[in-house]
Amino acid sequence: MFDIRHSQPSWLCLVVFASFFLLTLALQQRNGAFSNDFGAHADEAAHVVTGLMVRDYIAGPLWQGQHPMRFAESYYENFPKVALGHYPPGFYAVEGLWLLPSRSKTAILLLMTTLTSLTAFIVWLTGRRFLLPTTALLAATTFLLIPLVQTYTAIVMSDMLLVIFCLLATLSFGRFMDSRKVHYSLLFGLLAAAAILTKGSGLLLALVPPFAIILSRQFSLLTNWRLWLAPLPVITLALPWMLATRHITDEGMQHSPLVEFIPEALVYYAKAIPRTFGFILSSLLLLSFFPQKKKPNTLPTLLLALLFSSLILYIIVPAGLDARYLLTASASIILLSFGSLQWLSSLIPAKKPITKNQAPRTKLILFITCALIVLENGRPNKKVFTGSHQALETIITLKKQTPPPDTDKRKIVLLSSDARGEGALIAEGCLSWPDTLSLRRSSKVLAQSDWLGRDYSAKFESPSQLTDYLSENINFVIVDTGIPEHLKLPHHTLLQSTLSQNKNSKPLATIPSKRKKSQPAQFIIHKILTP
Repeated sequence: MFDIRHSQPSWLCLVVFASFFLLTLALQQRNGAFSNDFGAHADEAAHVVTGLMVRDYIAGPLWQGQHPMRFAESYYENFPKVALGHYPPGFYAVEGLWLLPSRSKTAILLLMTTLTSLTAFIVWLTGRRFLLPTTALLAATTFLLIPLVQTYTAIVMSDMLLVIFCLLATLSFGRFMDSRKVHYSLLFGLLAAAAILTKGSGLLLALVPPFAIILSRQFSLLTNWRLWLAPLPVITLALPWMLATRHITDEGMQHSPLVEFIPEALVYYAKAIPRTFGFILSSLLLLSFFPQKKKPNTLPTLLLALLFSSLILYIIVPAGLDARYLLTASASIILLSFGSLQWLSSLIPAKKPITKNQAPRTKLILFITCALIVLENGRPNKKVFTGSHQALETIITLKKQTPPPDTDKRKIVLLSSDARGEGALIAEGCLSWPDTLSLRRSSKVLAQSDWLGRDYSAKFESPSQLTDYLSENINFVIVDTGIPEHLKLPHHTLLQSTLSQNKNSKPLATIPSKRKKSQPAQFIIHKILTP
């Protein structure tokens, strides 16, 4: 019977987890997580700011009786990158609680270190149940070294927490298949609800039981009343949130017909798997689709069910095309591939039969193949986005040098950049000067569009109109010259033209900045003078 609570010595579990943690931390450092701003992905800053908002609410206003919506509205006014509603509250609840002892950049990144290390630890424990010890350890280590995993450990995103819940939920369903006990059915439903409340794509877990039953041919489960208790936690905990925020999350969907999206998604993910995981792993994965034993093991069947469920959800739901979505299938891909590798190595003649300790020849084959997998995949793109902290610090320093009469008021700063630039500046301001700055996004106050930037229109038509707005509402403007050409919009051009003509604006400083795959740029700081 499958049981992830296999009797591993406590010291061994501690050593393995600590090793995974230190390796993950070293990779984060190498990939620029600690030395760069939160601008590597358009959604990264939103996850940082929303987590800080939850943390700040729990730290004080919650116990003072302040209404959460009023607090969120006030928070959004000053740091308009709150994503609660577009994304469920699960990740932000974990992040907010984690940040209570330390409200710092290091603490935020250490959360990502812990989540990725924990995922690798679960991969190792799972592998120990159907792989040999060396194979299981190599599989978990390879998981950490895959560029996709490294990338989304350096970036603050909710995906890794989703991976944990999806993997644990699938394993819980395996326990139910073996034991037919009520509490495992309910545990699967509870973990599925947690996954959905972390990210809407947790709905993929609804497909795991059908695939697991079909692949294992345990059709008698369909008549077991305990199976049908699993949806209860989802209906009770996750469904109300999904219904309440449906009109918001709909903005994040592509409005293309399914007959167009599905073929495009099929082609995209058919190419994305070998591109993301490499030729060796992809070939081994294909091999795992064919029975390697007369009596199939429960675990590979479950992992296949999770893999198929992940791919089908992202193929039929028009949430966009992104290799990041393969993270939910990554543990399955790694474990199934290493299962195939172990089976292939067992076919090579050896003087001694393969035992739990494994023949030296088999170990050598596993290590060489693992090294080839890592070398084939190469290194992830380093996280690069700098200059946000220094730009805001310049404004803060200026305020201290020449304190205005209204020292009790926040300095209102307009940010002119793309989604990544605006986000990086807002995250830095929220993290370092939460009581001093009030930031405005030019994409929201000078223009309007939906969540994905569709239905765009500028709010101001002439420099004179914009000059009046700046004089009445803004203290400083930060202009990012590093916006990619294809992301420059009319309001960016109008603002630059207005600042160059406006006698009431004064350039204060130019801060060097840098972002991935672009030439070094600057944040140009302007002070808006009172006419």
